Amino acid sequence: MELAIIKFMCLSVLMGLQMVTSSSKVIKKIDSHIAKQATTKGVLRHRPTTPAKPQHNESDWTRISRHPTNYAIVKMYSRTGYFLEIPSSRKIQGTKHRHSKFANLIMESVGKSIVRFKGQLAQKYLAMNAYGILYATQTLNDECLFKEKLEESGFHTFSSNEYSGSNSNNQNKELYVAIKKNGKAKHGVNTAKRQRAVQFIVLRIFR
Repeated sequence: MELAIIKFMCLSVLMGLQMVTSSSKVIKKIDSHIAKQATTKGVLRHRPTTPAKPQHNESDWTRISRHPTNYAIVKMYSRTGYFLEIPSSRKIQGTKHRHSKFANLIMESVGKSIVRFKGQLAQKYLAMNAYGILYATQTLNDECLFKEKLEESGFHTFSSNEYSGSNSNNQNKELYVAIKKNGKAKHGVNTAKRQRAVQFIVLRIFR
């Protein structure tokens, strides 16, 4: 009887040890699973955010010129007898009417001898493309910038800052803002410094 009791107690102890061992394995598995989850969550928690898409790169001139250093309200009187207009819908042209509201231009200085013109009424910028064609735009870009120079004749000339002397097809050639004798804008590729069409008097209205 005592031997049977001892065997029963030994068997119980062995079963208990097996259960403890099994429990330990289960606990280890649970701990391992929890650790993996914590690691995964940690990775997800600290995952770097997707970088924003890069913005369209602006040129240095466009970036700098957003903040003019000086400005004045002017009229641009061509030596051909016309005031330069920046109309709302029509092409760039000249007018004989000195009181034309489209001839009132905001002349902004954005660097050493670098300026741009904005129609006070139309709220559009004067610009010149690579072909020397003048146009009006609401979007500020490098084609809106012009090099101002006071010539020996006493008249001012304005040439494209973007294309004059830098275009492979027009090396050492300035593309000037110009108004022809008929009041139409002249293509910059057909201009020269000595032409009357490119020479202007800058009349300040007020600052």
